[in-house]
Amino acid sequence: GTYYIGEEITLSGTNTEGETVYLFMTGPNLASRGVNLEDPSKRVLTVATGNGNFTTANVEADDTWSKKWNTAGLPLDAGSYTIYAVSASKDKDDLSQAKYSTASISLRSGFLTATTSSATVAKGDKLTISGIAQGNPDNVLIWIFGKNFYGQPNSRDLHAESVPVESDGTFEYELESGDTKDLAGGQYFVVVQHPMGAGSGSIGFDANGTIWGDGITTVKLTSLQAPAAATALIDALDSPNIPDTYVKLTFVIGEPQLFIDP
Repeated sequence: GTYYIGEEITLSGTNTEGETVYLFMTGPNLASRGVNLEDPSKRVLTVATGNGNFTTANVEADDTWSKKWNTAGLPLDAGSYTIYAVSASKDKDDLSQAKYSTASISLRSGFLTATTSSATVAKGDKLTISGIAQGNPDNVLIWIFGKNFYGQPNSRDLHAESVPVESDGTFEYELESGDTKDLAGGQYFVVVQHPMGAGSGSIGFDANGTIWGDGITTVKLTSLQAPAAATALIDALDSPNIPDTYVKLTFVIGEPQLFIDP
């Protein structure tokens, strides 16, 4: 089947050759003789006794076995992979010494779409940010930057809203009337961040406005104007060391108006 990196995949089958199933996989940029499913940095090894770095599953009394494989956070590239289920601890080069079966799967990178309910919002009106986050993330982070605004209403503190993702991949975040009525007029910048299997995201931050992460330049966003703050965050997310993906949006806060058609 086809899955997104970050999803949990259930592997199952039958085995009448023993009480343990030894699992490994091959695929793009992996060792040719196979690697551990849960830690692809570990190459599997044929051994007479012991584990040999294989992922294992116990065989039940009715000869069935099952293994839940969580792909979140694994250093895997999008592409085609082959899963091997073997009756003994034998790597790919020694499969003739055991019973085995294979399954082919295709892994895709998670992706993100997002949109705002309106391009222009009057103070006191609601605004909805919604979209789809594939790859089975628990949540997405929504950053909003505007004039003297860094995501926290009535405060200059930096805040990223953690928005839960539903089982069908959809998410929705609403700025209530009370949130928009006190915002300064002008353009606002939104960054919707998909953690790509990294829990709550690969960038750390504090309320004072500083962001940090592996291989990125530490910067204080609250010392920057809204366009520069959004750009600094995007530059960090674009770092090769940060697996997260994102969508950038804008909207405008305007003054309330009343119209009449004579």
